[in-house]
Amino acid sequence: LEAKRSNDMAATASLDVSDLPSLTDESFTAVLAGVDTTSLASISVAGCAEVTDVALKAIAASCPSLTSLDVSGCGHLTDEALQAIAIKAIASSGRLRSLNAAYCGKLLTDESIKAVAAACPSLTSLNVADCKFITDESITAVAAGCGSSLASLDASRCKSLTDASIKALAASCPSLAYLNIRNCEKLTDESLQLLATLPELSTLRIFGCRKLTDQSIRELAGCATLTTLDTTKTFRQVFTAEKRRLEEL
Repeated sequence: LEAKRSNDMAATASLDVSDLPSLTDESFTAVLAGVDTTSLASISVAGCAEVTDVALKAIAASCPSLTSLDVSGCGHLTDEALQAIAIKAIASSGRLRSLNAAYCGKLLTDESIKAVAAACPSLTSLNVADCKFITDESITAVAAGCGSSLASLDASRCKSLTDASIKALAASCPSLAYLNIRNCEKLTDESLQLLATLPELSTLRIFGCRKLTDQSIRELAGCATLTTLDTTKTFRQVFTAEKRRLEEL
């Protein structure tokens, strides 16, 4: 097994073993044992479907400099794995900046995301797409714990989310520039229109949010920084027309 590593002076600053579906915990821990884990800042095991909590606990135990972790598609992970990462983050002053846990929805719950939110105040990017057990508890915890730093959030297809999540993000995340809430079907105009107040929001993906009406789309047109709106053709036309109208005032 050959891990993909960066080739600069800090040769082990990045460890990428992504897209190896047959990679086992044993193989991964062997790779980890062969590098200077104290300097590892970024690790990706994305798409390594056989990896379990064992591998994540090994990362937590030996990688104090970790700032970026991609475990997307690792469907066997449980809350224990991310809680171990969170505990380590507390010990290393919350250095984790980016966490991709997309498509880990079989077993992950709010408990893991709440632990990360509490431990990582400098988190700038979080991806929990298709994590079906994620609820408002996770997103409100992220807004409260990481609100000042969070710039990117993908919670698409987290179908339990309600307006409470969006209200928390609008109130507490002034740096939020990218938000993907596609197919979060419970969301309504009441919360979506509040996103127009975010001063940095540039990309918003809301396709499949079926309860939305023209009302929130027109409000979003008032967000000066919003340049990319992923929604239906009809709503994009409403958005464009309202932006043009506002510019002509």
